[in-house]
Amino acid sequence: MLRATLMERHWATCGRHYYSRHDYEGVEKAASAELYRALQNQLPQLAGQPLAGDRIRLANEFSFTDPVDGATSSSQGLRMLLESGSRMIFRISDTGTPGANLRLYLERHEPNSGALNLAPQAALAPLIRGADQLSGIRQRTGMNAFIVIT
Repeated sequence: MLRATLMERHWATCGRHYYSRHDYEGVEKAASAELYRALQNQLPQLAGQPLAGDRIRLANEFSFTDPVDGATSSSQGLRMLLESGSRMIFRISDTGTPGANLRLYLERHEPNSGALNLAPQAALAPLIRGADQLSGIRQRTGMNAFIVIT
């Protein structure tokens, strides 16, 4: 069976999970820190607010606990969970390039009765716009677009 046929059968049963990561690389460290701090300060007021045609259910700074050794890594990013189940995560990394890297993770589930054959960037377009409106990525970093997309 062809991979595409297998995916289409899966989507017809379970729906499709759209995902993308946008990297804004080489952002001035002061600008990335200010963006992150400003977004971090908004977290307590975000629950219940509209975003990207949806509503924010939870906004927090999250930690990760390793299931193997129980070690906790705190301050892993700023997370917005939407009522629809979509989410966006903002992370800052200052490794790999001069300056800092702002990483934006976007996820959305489309039910099996929905639009299953969209390009991921088209399916995530409302979240992409919402992330910029919420954080001011373009304004604060001076970057009109992300550098890397996965």
